[in-house]
Amino acid sequence: MQRWIVLVAALVILASGGAGFAYLNYRKNKPDRIWVPLKLQEKDLKPASEQIGTALRKPAVLMKIAKELNLAAKFKVASDEAAVAELSKRMFIEVAEANPPSDRTPALNIGVNGTRREHATLQEISARLTKEVFDLAGIKQPSQVAF
Repeated sequence: MQRWIVLVAALVILASGGAGFAYLNYRKNKPDRIWVPLKLQEKDLKPASEQIGTALRKPAVLMKIAKELNLAAKFKVASDEAAVAELSKRMFIEVAEANPPSDRTPALNIGVNGTRREHATLQEISARLTKEVFDLAGIKQPSQVAF
């Protein structure tokens, strides 16, 4: 009888360990979206989204971003061209609202889709896309001040 109790306890421990591993793996592979809101007036949102979208989706711009951030290695693809194709597929520019603490403001969300496992890479890409938008629009970039 005691052997059965030990055997059942061992099986319960193994099953709970496997379930814990499966749950952690599931959480790492959940979808993740990182974007930076660009606040604009509501009448300018639609034309600006189309202009920025066509400017950012140019292969030369995406290639520059892919090489600078070494996206071929981070996306685990064979070449920079494949990384550009993957980045173009994951990138989005949408008309939405920014939610600052005081009120909702019309904005363009510029960012990329991925998984939680890639969260740090998505943040780098989103920041680099925003820098590119500032360069294209001729906007002076805010200074990076450490707190």
